[in-house]
Amino acid sequence: MARPTRLPAIQIRDDGYGFTLLAPAEALIQLADLFAEELRVEVTPGDGSVIVVRRADDGPVTMRHEGLNVEIVGGRDVLDNFADTLRVVAAGPTVPSSIPYHAHVEHFPGHLWLAANSEPIVVHLLPD
Repeated sequence: MARPTRLPAIQIRDDGYGFTLLAPAEALIQLADLFAEELRVEVTPGDGSVIVVRRADDGPVTMRHEGLNVEIVGGRDVLDNFADTLRVVAAGPTVPSSIPYHAHVEHFPGHLWLAANSEPIVVHLLPD
């Protein structure tokens, strides 16, 4: 059974269709690490929003949101791929830039681990 975990440094912004996850590097790494730890993870940021991660037996990752509540579901291997994406964003840019570092995670034909019905997400690295 999952244990609720508080990561108040994470913010969720409802973009209408899709959402943005904003967090400093440490919080992104903590969230990525939780994917491997639990079958169900509830992460409650300080604004009252909730991120629920569920591991399925298999299948691609599906991300949905309603307001500031996010649900991420997928098989173990594919959730590991999404966790790796969070870690890459947390590592930051290799070249300095005036544009805030971020990654778009959205389905395209042939995507290896994201379901076609998954909502798009932007993972945005905040300064520490």
